Amino acid sequence: MKIIYLVILLLLSNYSFSQNLVPNPSFEIYDTCQREIVCPYLVGLDTSVTFWFNPTTASPDYDNICDSNSNPSYSVPQNMFGYQFARTGSAYVDIGVIIKCPSTPTGYKEYIEVKLNDPLRKNNKYCVRFYVSLADSSSYALDNIGLYFSDTLISNNSDTNLSFIPQIQNPIGNFLSNKKNWVLISGEYEAHGGEYYITIGDFSSDTNADTINIPGGSHILQPETVYYIDDVSVMLCSDTAGINEVAEKGIEMNIFPNPTSENVTVSFGNINNEKCTFELYDVIGNRIFSKEIAENLYSVIIPLDNVAKGVYICRILNSNNIKLYNSKLVIVK
Repeated sequence: MKIIYLVILLLLSNYSFSQNLVPNPSFEIYDTCQREIVCPYLVGLDTSVTFWFNPTTASPDYDNICDSNSNPSYSVPQNMFGYQFARTGSAYVDIGVIIKCPSTPTGYKEYIEVKLNDPLRKNNKYCVRFYVSLADSSSYALDNIGLYFSDTLISNNSDTNLSFIPQIQNPIGNFLSNKKNWVLISGEYEAHGGEYYITIGDFSSDTNADTINIPGGSHILQPETVYYIDDVSVMLCSDTAGINEVAEKGIEMNIFPNPTSENVTVSFGNINNEKCTFELYDVIGNRIFSKEIAENLYSVIIPLDNVAKGVYICRILNSNNIKLYNSKLVIVK
């Protein structure tokens, strides 16, 4: 019993320090199911996505399956910019990074911003991750989408580019042209201490932006580039080591939420071409839950409402029993 108790304590200790500092990281929680993410300084207007806001006078959009009836132009998976499932859950945001039309001849850019749960600690290294997917309506692809850490709130009374240098940026020359799958942008950042906000978008001017033409762009505002964004995380790098294991190269998965009270969503960063099995083990190795996942799914909801609260190990195995995913999962009631 002492050994079991120590194992539980170790698991809880590791989990407690493995927190994502980004609130509402996959945009599942919303105040109102409306399309626009508003500016923080417009008094009396609440943003649609809880905790997230717009640092400029441009208008990034909130896409959620909840909008399928009232405003299908901003629904999921089908919306006015294309067809894409959420990487996690049922929502994401979209930002326009190149939009030129008669009303915006000098270019127009959208950003999203959020205040972290806690400020960054000096000299600590943080692992940063977020996913993007190019919308079907886009005529161009960029290579310079990034994330900027700031000590204070960014509020800019314009709808053009923010001229900051992002600390996390997609590699130059690696054009984000994938309209089918979600693409990871990641990096490490050593904090100077006190950084409390992150802003995501394209921080280059249109004259400095490196682009490639993408056939099939169809939106009325051509030429344009719109990216969907999902699953944003900022975590201490020392806490992320060894949490997840990927046994097959090229397989990207995510399980959300964690902790959970009733169910989890398993999402696939690329297409799942074979049947898999979701398994749940208690801390002493007993398998207490198993569910088969059908092939060719982008995401699936696993019901866990009948599983007691506690710390578990969840695994996903392919049809050959090769482990694709391994992680701690905390169930709360």
